[in-house]
Amino acid sequence: MYNPAAVKFLIVLGDNIGHDPVQNSTFSACPNTTPLDPGRDTILGTPDDIHTAAAISGLSAANDKLLMISYGSFLSCYSQLAGATGGTAVSSGGSGTLPGIIVNAIKAAAAHIGEAHLAVTGPCTLVTAGGSVSFSPSSYTNVTAPVDLAFTETITAPTLVGTYTCEVQGFADGVARGNPEEISVTVVAGAPAKVVLSPAVATNVVGEQHCETATVTDTFGNPVPNVSVVFNVPTSPATHASPSSGVSTTNASGQATFCFTASLPGVDEIDAAVDSNGNGVWDVSDTPQAVPASKVWTLPPSTSFCTVKITNGGWIIANNGDRSNFGGNANVDGSGNPTGQEEYQDQGPAQPMNVHSTKITATTCDSAHQHASIFGEATIDGSGTWIFRIDVTDMGEPSTNDAYGITLSNGYDSGMKPLQGGNIDIH
Repeated sequence: MYNPAAVKFLIVLGDNIGHDPVQNSTFSACPNTTPLDPGRDTILGTPDDIHTAAAISGLSAANDKLLMISYGSFLSCYSQLAGATGGTAVSSGGSGTLPGIIVNAIKAAAAHIGEAHLAVTGPCTLVTAGGSVSFSPSSYTNVTAPVDLAFTETITAPTLVGTYTCEVQGFADGVARGNPEEISVTVVAGAPAKVVLSPAVATNVVGEQHCETATVTDTFGNPVPNVSVVFNVPTSPATHASPSSGVSTTNASGQATFCFTASLPGVDEIDAAVDSNGNGVWDVSDTPQAVPASKVWTLPPSTSFCTVKITNGGWIIANNGDRSNFGGNANVDGSGNPTGQEEYQDQGPAQPMNVHSTKITATTCDSAHQHASIFGEATIDGSGTWIFRIDVTDMGEPSTNDAYGITLSNGYDSGMKPLQGGNIDIH
């Protein structure tokens, strides 16, 4: 039984030209001869008739090398026939004994390689994933072993992140030679090319936390990990968004998250970009940048029968150091409709202003009636329409632990401050 990878030899000692009336058209050194060899059954016109071209082709397909020893003047024909299989032909008149002639012919045939090439064999995830493997030159022909054949192997990696393998095998005259080469290619994400914010649009009640997720991908859509993403809320003065900016590092899925809240109703814009200049803050020069997301902050529902009264000339020292006076009241009926009026005056000198409510839009109280929030619209120094939020604390009587704070959509924030005078009553 043959080794499937073995090269086999057929040795023919010939004293004449094979019988085939059409062989000269394929092998020009071999004259046409008649009659056609009828094959084993000795009957012409049956399937086993021997045509020279078909016989030689069959030997080549089976990787059988033909070695011919000529006892006559047929060497040129024999050489052409044997050469078509990668074998050789010699004259019986050469030096040496017949065994020596055969051995030398076998050695010469075994050393001759008609064609050698590399090819991808077996499963190749590198190619199925969209990559490629090519070789230059594509093959070598008519070389004599032993010989080193140099190939340039060019690998085009797939575009998706992952580890891909492939097996490359060498072939000589159609037979696998040597051990296959295992190729392993690991594809990693490229440079950041795109940032997408999600959700693109969202709505929350003021005071709730909202989180935006930025997904960073490369040119081929692969997630890019370990990249700093900077976030910015440029509209934060109007809504008192907090924090108004931040930085986060992408995870293995290329995602970074930024969470914030807002004190006032309104619409916030959220920007995000890869921190390309490495300064840790959002800049217009950072790239790539996301299409901004939009965040709508809505009023909370009012608390039925909530009443907030400020009496006895309330005042505080605001964050800016100014003395500020305030007063007012807010009420919610059984249907949840808020009414009331609020007044706030920063005496300066840092930020003098007079705030007068024109509309109460929502009032909420906690179940213990210790904390309340009043939302509405107001004029500042008699003009414009500004959104305000007043937060108050009623810690009972006396009012030494009561507190007051106001934020405005013009960016003003008094801070939540203990009362220096006055009284807050929530019931």
